[in-house]
Amino acid sequence: MKTHIILIVLSFFSLMSIAQKAELVDQVDTENLPYDQVFFPCSFGEDNIQAIRNLDELRFQTVTEVSLVYSQWKTSESFDQVALNEKRRDALKLAWPELFQQELIHWRYLEQTDANSKEQAQLLPHGYLITYRPKATAEMGEEELIEYKALLESSTPRLAVESELFVEGEVVSIGSYTPAKAPVSVADWTTNLLNGMYSYFR
Repeated sequence: MKTHIILIVLSFFSLMSIAQKAELVDQVDTENLPYDQVFFPCSFGEDNIQAIRNLDELRFQTVTEVSLVYSQWKTSESFDQVALNEKRRDALKLAWPELFQQELIHWRYLEQTDANSKEQAQLLPHGYLITYRPKATAEMGEEELIEYKALLESSTPRLAVESELFVEGEVVSIGSYTPAKAPVSVADWTTNLLNGMYSYFR
């Protein structure tokens, strides 16, 4: 019985190791992050995740992606990167156990290749890059409406003609456009619709 348990545990850790399919990148920019990302650094070759105190600001956010960022350069050929990644993962789990209960998170391993020495590798960022979906606010809703309107207003004339399939509740074919009627653009129709939806859900 004990043998079977040991085999199951070993198989589990083996699968975890296989799941670590790294994406090779030159370098990850953690200095100029968008508003929906935050970086928790750790030391080169260590599993000590820093800035854990800031986790309280993210606990109620919807995390969509977690990326472990590290360097490809090794101090020796015998260095076990997979084992260190697991230690870093355990450290994050200890600090933020709720994160590992979310099944829809996309987990990534970003392996940076822009280093040819220990000194260069130490200058590269190491740690966890967290991407989350911010809670909707009135300001965000207004900004999105402006973006949608600008996008749709820049559409082709064909799209503007198609928007007139619905004019004052009546179905009009594409070929029966009447210049006498005030054109109803897709942007206006979409904006009105989104405004109504936004007022309903706010």
